[in-house]
Amino acid sequence: MHPYQLPQLFKYMTGHDKVYFRGDLKVTVNSATNLPNADGRNLKARFDSLFDKKTKKKDLSDPYVNVTIDDDKILQTKVIKDELNPVWNETFEIEVSHYGTRIYFWVWDDDVVGKEKLGHASIDIPQIIREKVLRKKLELFTPFGKCKPVLDVEVEFEPVTDVVGEFEVLKTYFPLRKSGEVTLYQDASFQPTPAHSYISVHGSPFKGRSAWTDIETSINKARSFIYMTGWSMTHTVRLQRNAESLEETRNHEELGQLLKKKANEGVQVLVLLWDEPLNGEDIMMGGIVGTNDEQTRNYFASSKVKCVLAARQKNKRGMLETVVSSTSFSHHQKTVILDDEEASCGTVAYLGGLDLTVGRYDNQTHSLFESTKTLHQDDFYQTFPGITTPDAGPRQPWHDVHARVTGEAALDVMTNFSERWKIEAPKDVSSLRTRTMATEEERESSNWNIQVFRSIPIDAALFDDHKRHFLQSKHGRRYEASIHRAYVSGIRNADNFLYIENQYFLGSAHTWLDKTSHNVDVVQSYLKEVKILKPFSWYHSPRCNHLIPCEIAEQICEMIEKNTRFAAYILLPLFPEGDPCAPHIQEILYWQTKTMSMMYKKVAKAIKRAEIDAHPTDYLNFFCLGRSQCCLTWVPFYLGGGSH
Repeated sequence: MHPYQLPQLFKYMTGHDKVYFRGDLKVTVNSATNLPNADGRNLKARFDSLFDKKTKKKDLSDPYVNVTIDDDKILQTKVIKDELNPVWNETFEIEVSHYGTRIYFWVWDDDVVGKEKLGHASIDIPQIIREKVLRKKLELFTPFGKCKPVLDVEVEFEPVTDVVGEFEVLKTYFPLRKSGEVTLYQDASFQPTPAHSYISVHGSPFKGRSAWTDIETSINKARSFIYMTGWSMTHTVRLQRNAESLEETRNHEELGQLLKKKANEGVQVLVLLWDEPLNGEDIMMGGIVGTNDEQTRNYFASSKVKCVLAARQKNKRGMLETVVSSTSFSHHQKTVILDDEEASCGTVAYLGGLDLTVGRYDNQTHSLFESTKTLHQDDFYQTFPGITTPDAGPRQPWHDVHARVTGEAALDVMTNFSERWKIEAPKDVSSLRTRTMATEEERESSNWNIQVFRSIPIDAALFDDHKRHFLQSKHGRRYEASIHRAYVSGIRNADNFLYIENQYFLGSAHTWLDKTSHNVDVVQSYLKEVKILKPFSWYHSPRCNHLIPCEIAEQICEMIEKNTRFAAYILLPLFPEGDPCAPHIQEILYWQTKTMSMMYKKVAKAIKRAEIDAHPTDYLNFFCLGRSQCCLTWVPFYLGGGSH
């Protein structure tokens, strides 16, 4: 038996001794000494030796450290080149929600082709829970014989009972702000329905606002600057429309015309869009996912509006990794930041889930057919090309939420834009607006507590050096993950219920499988049936390990143990956007099923332990959005309708 199989064997033999490890974990990997030199034994060393005579380059191990809870990876240090006594001095602060026996520290040698283990050591999780703060010099178990490598690490653990209770999400880039106001929007436009006929907490009837109308009003009021980011933006969309008159709708300015007009008035207009790599005149105009980024940039090219396309990149990484990153991932921020002399701190920011692009304009009726002749005459959107037409319908409804913030939180959104602009347009940063501070009067007059969160890597934002201790690190690359921290904090502090809307819901993959007994053949058969060509290793070690699903399940279990009523409501689309038969959509649906199954299994076990008469759906429910059109007048004949 290979020595590296021993920890796994120990884990499976003692699986019943696993303990639950939930809270905040701080790990510092300081240094290592006397590491073995693996580079003299591999292909990389032979390749490098061809050049060593001229360059006199050292030929030593390139060590880095992986940290796992049993075999679930939780963090990784940077690589230090050609060093047998490396000093990392890297600190990681992460949330954990795992069942395990030990924390393992695996030291690897990074090679051009593959990697090689240099050694490993471990600390028992019960000891960490008991002592909370540990500093250890761990002797590494190594297959390299006589050398005696040592790894210097520190571990601190705060159980979940010690970290709940704070309203502010701590250890984040942007702190809690106590100035300004928040307006929340449902969909791009508001149209009252019976569900909105209730009285607000102030005793007055509820009056909803329309996000796109407010955005256009703010654009028209701007006198100094307009900053915008988006996954997609289409210059031909109209933010204001008339449901009764197509002519009146077309009388409203298109977004592109409006921005050009403001730029000609002397307003600084900067637009930052995701650069879809497969969109272009030489590839496919419009792109695979229809962002129209090239068309939008071309429209503004001869104007005073500055439009920059930002690709997802991994700077200073290998060419293959950069290509995969730019084609598989995107920038998803959707913000509009403007000056407004009437607002707190003189700034307004819109942010949320709505891109200013085709197909997003909708209201609470989510019409399928009748609005194709009015509101959506010039804005028909459907992800099934060839099946429906703008004349016949149905159009694809769109539900999402958005927000308007003022005060110092709006300045934080502006800071996010500035940090991104400095990366994407470094030669054009001198005119960026600097942030101000809220006055004491503005803070005292506000009833709001507002905090901004985001998820973004160092390749996409020029972070403030004074705030780098709030960032996470992976492979030596800094990134901010405050959205995840905010989710986990909110779930852990929930007392009665949780309500979540999302386009996707898959995660906590480290909890999906009983890896000692899962049926490989069944899984491979399913993947083949839905035409998924991913290798099985991708299934066996899924990488979607964020904690949100398992934290929800564990919060429910905790409330069951306390005999406290608690419910989680999770709203999803019936299937993510796109052809539901497409392989990648089937993959997503399969992983979502695994996520839901894990959650229900945890809740069912908690009910059984508590010996109560209940069902998991008393505590956890998933709902899917759907829309049916009742009026046959608007159903096309090939779907069973009338002459229309």
